[in-house]
Amino acid sequence: MRLPTTNLLIHGDNREVLEALQSTHRGTVQLVYIDPPYNTGLSIRGDQQTQGYRDRQNSEEWLQEMSLRFERLRDLLTDSGSLMVQLDENEVDAAKLALDTLFGRANFINRIIVEARSPSSFSTVNTGLFKATEYILWYARDRKSLKTHPVRTARAPDPANRLWLENPQA
Repeated sequence: MRLPTTNLLIHGDNREVLEALQSTHRGTVQLVYIDPPYNTGLSIRGDQQTQGYRDRQNSEEWLQEMSLRFERLRDLLTDSGSLMVQLDENEVDAAKLALDTLFGRANFINRIIVEARSPSSFSTVNTGLFKATEYILWYARDRKSLKTHPVRTARAPDPANRLWLENPQA
């Protein structure tokens, strides 16, 4: 499979695509964000345009499949590049251990918490715990070379920071 070098939108099996990208894009990608199957134990039904899939494997199989992809994705990154992996609580901890091994713990940047849903309407009727968050694991190819561009919004200091409360019973 021969791929162009810019402006790619690729539809296909991600394992095959990642293999094909190694010859043309190895060490050239600044950021990879993936939202892989969460291994929820569900069967996801497709619609008229997309095919459904089974999102259930035992954890070892899921981790083995994902680890192959993590390695290929790491190889595509520049030294200053990053990988971000979004997961829920089903496999996030297993993925973090695998990524720590692959990238090195020193290259772990952050676990970002994402509010995925609000506790309202039908979501609160279901039995069991309500799942409101998902997580993004952020890894640098090489933390020392990582390029970031923080975006800060200027605002006035919080007036509560000027208050001093004294505990008379302390």
